[in-house]
Amino acid sequence: MAVTSTTFLTRFPEFSNLEAAVVGGALDEALRFCSQDVWGAQHDDGVNYLAAHLLANRTKAIGQQIGAIPSGQSNLGFASEPYGAAFDAIQRSLVNVGFAF
Repeated sequence: MAVTSTTFLTRFPEFSNLEAAVVGGALDEALRFCSQDVWGAQHDDGVNYLAAHLLANRTKAIGQQIGAIPSGQSNLGFASEPYGAAFDAIQRSLVNVGFAF
């Protein structure tokens, strides 16, 4: 099943307050990083969690800009929040595909 803004927001309703174009942009970016050939059956999970990670970090950065979140708390790596950690765990579970000569 393909990931759409609708399926994403059903799974992650906490992002429903964002503009559709912002959600769509995060999904487009996540799709570029999650090849169906590499991710296989976990493709949709990877796209969903990477998009959620991107949106969470965007929201965190905006919060810092307006002073709602202290700027000293700006670790934007995968482990910085649950979505990125979930994406990283799924990515690490992928079968390592290599070539033998």
